[in-house]
Amino acid sequence: MNKKELLNLIENLKIDIEEFTILSTGALVLRNIYYTARDLDIAVTKKGLKKLKNSYNLIQQESGWYIVNDKVECVLDDMINKKIKLGKYYVQDINDYLKFLNTSKREKDKQKIPIVLEYINNKNTLLSNIDKVHTTKLGEERIKNNLKLNINNVVDYLKDKISSKECIIYKKGKNYYCEIDNIKITINSYNYSIITAHIIK
Repeated sequence: MNKKELLNLIENLKIDIEEFTILSTGALVLRNIYYTARDLDIAVTKKGLKKLKNSYNLIQQESGWYIVNDKVECVLDDMINKKIKLGKYYVQDINDYLKFLNTSKREKDKQKIPIVLEYINNKNTLLSNIDKVHTTKLGEERIKNNLKLNINNVVDYLKDKISSKECIIYKKGKNYYCEIDNIKITINSYNYSIITAHIIK
């Protein structure tokens, strides 16, 4: 499943948003680290598990996980330590997930370690250089127009967005991309100039 298909699957789950957290590859796809996920793993509260049991024919495995359907599996949420909200949904904290990967003996988990590390390092690099983020006068006007803003300091506004824990930050080629509150911000990774920002449609 790509990101659009994954979001559609999540949207149609018969469980309240506050009662589950997206784990593993699904969370990576939502962060734009991975392009596809084979299935969706979620950690659920006791209330969420009860809701799923009432809506699906859950099959419990020896591991403690439940098969919800052919694309979704769940486990009680006492297995995760931290979570953050990305957009509408909660996902497992990326550093918490990295700790899991480092202790896993499964080859497919080990293969994800350098990818997750690169994501964390890129995000940390941008945040540690947040004071260098800037744009031109022309860039300010373009961004104001794109985001329909009526404020004086566009750069400070975008810095606050980028610094939020909920912001998805990833790097492709020479640019950083930051997504939050239905806004996508593009930043040159060499000089930290904001190239553009627009509403995600």
